[in-house]
Amino acid sequence: SDWTGWLGAAGWQHAVGAERGGLNLLCAQRGLEAATPARPLPLGEAPKARDWLLLVDTTAAGLDFGSAVAEALEKRGQRVRRVKLLADGSTALPADSLRADDSAGLAAQLAQPTQVIVHLAGLTAQDDLPITVQPLRCMPLIALAQTQQLSDVASLAKPKVVVVTRGATPGPDLGDRMDPAQAPVWGLTRVLSNEHADFAPKMIDLHAPIDAALADRLAGEMLTDDGETEVLLDETTRWVHRLESNSLADIGAAARSLPPVSAGTPHGIGVRLMAAQQGGLDALRLQAAERRAPGAGEVELAVRAAGLNFRDVLWAMNMLPEEAVEDGFSGATIGMECAGEVVAVGEGVSHIAVGDRVIGFASGCFASHVTTSAGAVSKIPDGLDWAAAATLPTAFLTAQYALMHLARLEPGERVLIHGAAGGVGLAAVQIAKLRGAVVFGTAGNDEKRRLLRLYGVDHVLDSRSLAFADDVMALTGGQGVDVILNSLAGEAITKNLQILRPFGRLLEIGKRDFYANSRIGLRPFRINLSYFGIDADTLLIERPDLARKVFAEVSALIADGQLRPLPHQALPIERASRAFRLMQQSRHVGKIVVTLPDTQTPALQPVAEQWRANPDGTYLVTGGLGGFGLATAIWMVKQGARSMALLSRSGAASDEAKAGIAAMQAMGATVRAYAADVGNAEALEEVLNDVRATLPPLRGVLHSAMVLDDAPLLLLNRERLMKVLGPKIDGAWHLHRLTLQDKLEDFVVYSSATVVIGNPGQGNYVAGNIYLQALAQWRRARGLPALSIAWGAIKDVGVVTRTDGLASLLEKRSGIAATPSSEALAELGRMMANGAVAISVAPFNMQRLIEMMQSAMAPRFKPLAPEGGVDLGGAARETLADRWPHTPADARRPIVVDVLRDHLARILGTASSQVDIERPLSDMGLDSLMAVELATSLEREVGRPVSVMQMIQASSAAAVVDSLITILEPAEHA
Repeated sequence: SDWTGWLGAAGWQHAVGAERGGLNLLCAQRGLEAATPARPLPLGEAPKARDWLLLVDTTAAGLDFGSAVAEALEKRGQRVRRVKLLADGSTALPADSLRADDSAGLAAQLAQPTQVIVHLAGLTAQDDLPITVQPLRCMPLIALAQTQQLSDVASLAKPKVVVVTRGATPGPDLGDRMDPAQAPVWGLTRVLSNEHADFAPKMIDLHAPIDAALADRLAGEMLTDDGETEVLLDETTRWVHRLESNSLADIGAAARSLPPVSAGTPHGIGVRLMAAQQGGLDALRLQAAERRAPGAGEVELAVRAAGLNFRDVLWAMNMLPEEAVEDGFSGATIGMECAGEVVAVGEGVSHIAVGDRVIGFASGCFASHVTTSAGAVSKIPDGLDWAAAATLPTAFLTAQYALMHLARLEPGERVLIHGAAGGVGLAAVQIAKLRGAVVFGTAGNDEKRRLLRLYGVDHVLDSRSLAFADDVMALTGGQGVDVILNSLAGEAITKNLQILRPFGRLLEIGKRDFYANSRIGLRPFRINLSYFGIDADTLLIERPDLARKVFAEVSALIADGQLRPLPHQALPIERASRAFRLMQQSRHVGKIVVTLPDTQTPALQPVAEQWRANPDGTYLVTGGLGGFGLATAIWMVKQGARSMALLSRSGAASDEAKAGIAAMQAMGATVRAYAADVGNAEALEEVLNDVRATLPPLRGVLHSAMVLDDAPLLLLNRERLMKVLGPKIDGAWHLHRLTLQDKLEDFVVYSSATVVIGNPGQGNYVAGNIYLQALAQWRRARGLPALSIAWGAIKDVGVVTRTDGLASLLEKRSGIAATPSSEALAELGRMMANGAVAISVAPFNMQRLIEMMQSAMAPRFKPLAPEGGVDLGGAARETLADRWPHTPADARRPIVVDVLRDHLARILGTASSQVDIERPLSDMGLDSLMAVELATSLEREVGRPVSVMQMIQASSAAAVVDSLITILEPAEHA
């Protein structure tokens, strides 16, 4: 996931790829890329005065910062109360204090006027053990959820909750200012947003000195209501959280490099971005590629920037047939144009020399080096940087060839340019205006249409509708246009032919209709129309002299300043999949350019296929004697490990553990089993000392130990919270601290994909797992090995196999499908081999996720929303609240019954017809976690809060129907 500023992006990154109606979510830490500065969002004017409750701790720093925040809010006209939270559970409380887990005391505070609660308690806490600050950080949120049970506050409108952390996420500083102990409350807040959406939780992470200036900025942020739910403030900038698409190439390239290559040393190994057939955009990866010394009439370039074309996207997605590329200049590769520095020249080349900056055409341009014909390159005009220069070759060659050589555009003629805000479109606009034509341009949204007006397009139309044809005829008095440069498909072709004047020319640069063998009638051509199919890639190989002539014309016009480089968005090659998806989704204007490092900057290493163990070292696996931990240990032996230390609380007592050890020993590994609690520092240190004394040097740690105790926040308490946090937080911290003396090559912790969405009913589990993610990021920022991999459900080992129907239930309730362990371990090997830091691997169905999880409606998920699916603004279908005012009184109860039956059937995994509305919900098998899901679903239906406790305690489903009607009827008359 990216911390994305208003205009920029940095941080860690999620990858998404289409997968049979769902989406496969791959999240990856990008730990070494500097942040792009972002323009802060306007804070706007403060809203009307509200009543605020600030929860602060009793440390001097906490009290001082709480006072500064209160003063900053009061300065803006707000009414503020402060309550001190005590973390030690003391019962002798000062009058203005509460215990952190005192829901009754918090309820009493909420009974007073309170519209916003700000949780600052524990923000400045410092302790050698991260686990010790968790009650103060996490229990107030749990207590807040439990205030719903108390009758004196149940009827009150729920306050908005703001949770403030300090270094809970890596943000644009890439982990330098992180405090992993702050992360669990961040995860818990995501759960709160799903279980109790009426609190509208917002998280703000601080990456700046805790002082009055920051307090003032924090107050301004809390008064900002722009829908953002996860925000980071550093000294100068406001950042907002976004999930973005990515690929293995992006992950692997982020942290490693190749030696720099100097000009004049053409031989050796480079890298090239490859698109695996059938793999889609998530299969993009950097692979080692042998550089080819130039032959006679050729040059070798060190590529600095490469232009992306829609042909590349179609090829990467396996949507172009072989015939579309087999006769082209660039062949069956991606990348056909680039800007770069000449590093070698072949025999007979005189117009180009080593060191020249050039633009041109080549095969496979998304690479560190390419070799191409010297006639296919031209010197870059003075004053252009690499990215700007890379916008020129394909777009201007295509536009110049189409308009000037084929259409022979004349001054005063009318030309319609479809997709005019794209690369070829904007080049064509410039050439047509330079020629003196009247330009009509279409584009798909308001932003692009505004750009066309700035470019001087005379008439701007909508490309997403066939109404452009009627608009053209109206604007031309029924005469039509002389030339059309077309990239639209389907019925638009017929509409184009209908608006051409006699002797009109239709210039087709689209590909879809060609390879679909679309048919058009000949009747329109009776008025001397001409139709040209255009492919610059073919022109380069079939008519190279003509291509050079056209390219020379364009170069001269650019050198003279008559044509300008295109507006463009440049992304580094480690974010290649993001570039491809921008073009796939038409979210760009102008040109998309992929940039590569120059010769003075370390380049990028290719993606490694799999991790290999160090056969001379020992690997310690916690939770390694059962379930997925044991499966991982066996996999590590298959990857070459020859010494394994396996730890669990019960040791090798089970048949599963004994069989696993035997299997590893049969493969030639030495295996030592230990019975110890990883959360006990003394016990773990004893194990480590024994490993060091009796086995080869410790080279890797993999932490998979866990405890599950799922419950909604309403039913959590301090004991249940700490029971789950212990193995995760204490265990990982002890492993970190006690292995600092060892020369570790790998430090892997198993997290959960639930941290991405804040899975309801798993608040303690999410809190513990997000700590592991933060610890990995914190370690990597300090130069230590670290990988946190957040798994979805594993299909064939572990807890899912021990619970009948759990895998199916997870997919139905949250859109997360279970993954076979073999596939998961293959992903683990790729992540370990390619330098990932904090990644999540799980098959997510985003459509289902958006329908089921309130947190998925947050702006951070917007880039992942399925095209044409449910918008993040809400579900597309009508809700009960929508239907209620238009439903006759005698039909209202039946529709509520039907809706409740549908929701219960989905949650229980049965048919609606099997739901007996008169049965108690508990008899139907509705547990507390299901009750949370039911309440959340019904809140969306009625548009008002629905009590989870009412679901748990309801005498029957019919009683729930009555309560929903009670909610809907006052709402109708409100």
